[in-house]
Amino acid sequence: MAVDKHKIFYDTVADCSVCLDLNREYLRRQWRSVGGLFEAESEHSLTLKRLSESLSSTGCAGCALISSAADRIKEEFGVGFRNVAVEFLDSEQRSGLSITLTMLHPIHTQPGDWEKAHDNPDLKIVTRTGPSKKNPHREWEYKISSPGYEVFLPSVASEKCNLEDPGWGLPTRVLDLGENSSSTSDIRLYVTRKEPEAYVCLSHCWGSHEESRPFQTTVETLLKFEEGISYHALPKSFQDAVVFTRKLGYRFLWIDSLCIVQDDNDDWLREAGRMASIYENADLTLGAASSSDSKGGIFRKTIPESLIEGTGHEALQPALRRFSDPSFFEYGHRQSPVEKSGPDVSSPLIKRAWIYQERMLSRRMLYFTPLELVFECRSSNSSESGYQWINSSCKHAFTPIYNANTPGELFPSLWRKVVSEFTQLELTLSKDTLPAIAGVATRFSKRLEGKEPINYLAGAWRETFTQDMLWDADPHIDGSSPRIDAGIPSWSWARSDLPKTYQNTEYLHALCLLKDAECVPLDSTGNIFTGVSSGHAILSGYLLPATMRTTGLVVDHNPRVHYRPDTDYNWFGEGPDKISNGDELFVLPLMASQTYGDIRIHALILRRCSSTSDTFTRIGIFGMPISVHHLQNHNYIFEGSNICVTMYKGLISHGGSLLGLDGLYSVPETNNPLWLQPEPESLQSSFHAQAHYLHLCLYGPKSEFKFKDFFGQVHLDKLRSAMRAEIERVEEWRRREAAGEEQVLPRSLIKIV
Repeated sequence: MAVDKHKIFYDTVADCSVCLDLNREYLRRQWRSVGGLFEAESEHSLTLKRLSESLSSTGCAGCALISSAADRIKEEFGVGFRNVAVEFLDSEQRSGLSITLTMLHPIHTQPGDWEKAHDNPDLKIVTRTGPSKKNPHREWEYKISSPGYEVFLPSVASEKCNLEDPGWGLPTRVLDLGENSSSTSDIRLYVTRKEPEAYVCLSHCWGSHEESRPFQTTVETLLKFEEGISYHALPKSFQDAVVFTRKLGYRFLWIDSLCIVQDDNDDWLREAGRMASIYENADLTLGAASSSDSKGGIFRKTIPESLIEGTGHEALQPALRRFSDPSFFEYGHRQSPVEKSGPDVSSPLIKRAWIYQERMLSRRMLYFTPLELVFECRSSNSSESGYQWINSSCKHAFTPIYNANTPGELFPSLWRKVVSEFTQLELTLSKDTLPAIAGVATRFSKRLEGKEPINYLAGAWRETFTQDMLWDADPHIDGSSPRIDAGIPSWSWARSDLPKTYQNTEYLHALCLLKDAECVPLDSTGNIFTGVSSGHAILSGYLLPATMRTTGLVVDHNPRVHYRPDTDYNWFGEGPDKISNGDELFVLPLMASQTYGDIRIHALILRRCSSTSDTFTRIGIFGMPISVHHLQNHNYIFEGSNICVTMYKGLISHGGSLLGLDGLYSVPETNNPLWLQPEPESLQSSFHAQAHYLHLCLYGPKSEFKFKDFFGQVHLDKLRSAMRAEIERVEEWRRREAAGEEQVLPRSLIKIV
């Protein structure tokens, strides 16, 4: 938080100047008077001696709580801490009352303290002072600090899980744990008859290396496993899942590597297509959140906590424990070179793409973390401590798909949010992209208007196909090349493993229509969700010619204006897909959206599959304003729509309000960047930029007719002329349409593979 250095905090505002009444505002890090000697930004610090004296003389409940917590910490480490720092934290990473004990060596330490501190990796030692040129005989001084501890109120979740229906039967195969079996007795793989029985799922990391791959069912072991599987042959995570499932009183457990025949491609694709029902119908999914592979186990020795005295309210007796790592459940940036690794820093489970759909589809998830158990359902989440340190916003945003009353028009934007989140996560095999999201896609297909699986087109939907193609590909942070699944069409975000994003844009008008599309499924059963071997889309629209130059993309052969599109890969890297200076490219406008006083075209960048081919591949995406008049020859792409006329009217109205008696615009200066300006200022800056652009297009950068002379009546006349021409064009288009005549520039059919 920002600190006001001119506003010094004084402890006299509190009834108790020692514990500051445990008031969160008083205990925030702020500018304080330290010992009456100097002022500094700091937490609230005091000596344990002063704390003890206050407790003895006043019996203050706040001092009693801090004293009790300090005694527990001293007891844990067995050293003679002298000071305590108390701070109320309120950030996205950590929140609550924090307590840290400190002491100085050799000033405060007793015999044996220094050695204990050195031998305990949990204690932090920092050098404070030592010999210098002015004082070469000064003794070295060190500060010894305990870990940070949080004081919290343990809670018991009372909110009921918001679930509608029970499951609808067992999956194809489950692990039968037996009835009334001991925790470690053997199990068997059971081929079900879809009996209406309750079961539990396990969500776990497989591991990125071959030697860490989990225990699997194969064609060779299938019959053997149906006869029985030794409990002791299972990896540790599976053993823990069996024990916990039995403790809960369930007989059946589903684990992907054992319940799907891993080397039978038909069985694998068939069961992958059933992921939605498998996780949705389970009573509970166990999340092995701390293990990077199946050998790591589920259970952890959690950070100990203990009840402490001091509140005077037995029903609200607080507890003390070390702070957890706040980044444990954060997605972070995939393949970030600065991201720490290891289960002690962040959850390997939550960063895996396969787990994303398991989390979205499961009715209940129970995460086993190093700190505590965390429970998540479709309406809430809770933990043993009561602190919501797992972000469930992505799951709760997905929940409306299960509500029959949710308007269907919300689902397309929700799907794009799912794609953006899913593509940030890690996949060992790029061929698993579509299978790993197949369960979520299956659920969407049941709610989208078409209802039929054929409307799902390799990650896009027939009903919203044009908008679904408007994704941007972000490069890997480590600079590595994307992995490509050549069977997936180029217009699909699933073709490469790069992270994808969609602009949060409200589109006004479609400039392109899907006429036909087809994807060939990999699955012999025809399941279109689990992968495709090829596909194509035929769109009705308008291709604008473009050329690649060293300075950027030139549209309409106007060398004065260059664009820097967002590329789907490194265009200039060596290889068969390299783009070179002078290459012929094409722009396919898809949608138009409103910006500040302008209309923006969102378009694909296409390239012919070969010099003689009428088939194209997508290689990028970009946007451009239509108020730039060198594109006026292409206003026919708006056909009978008045959106350009409306735009010109707005620009003319704004220009007229700025026009002075000298024939020039009067525009006040602003130092704010466009994205920080209020709307009137943003419109003004956009208007100024458009005029600059138009002047460049019409007269060039070295024209004797300067912009300051153009920016006024001349510019306004150009806008009015453009509007009249656009009105005539729209009227002519509508006349031909009504008469059944062919348009001067009709649409063409563009095939993209």
